[in-house]
Amino acid sequence: MSETLTVHGRQYATYLMPDDADVIDRIAADEERTRAAIVRRFVHQGVVAHNAQRPSGATGAED
Repeated sequence: MSETLTVHGRQYATYLMPDDADVIDRIAADEERTRAAIVRRFVHQGVVAHNAQRPSGATGAED
């Protein structure tokens, strides 16, 4: 049985066996976790860069 499957915008020509749906679900979940980890890293780097630009001893609170 041949199908076209789209996972995260990518199309795959597939010849599915009944057990293959689990494999495809795991691949999609892995891609989603990887994407989330990349976003977290960029956000973390942005926070670190922002904090590095503050004068030393600055707390962010006005006296």
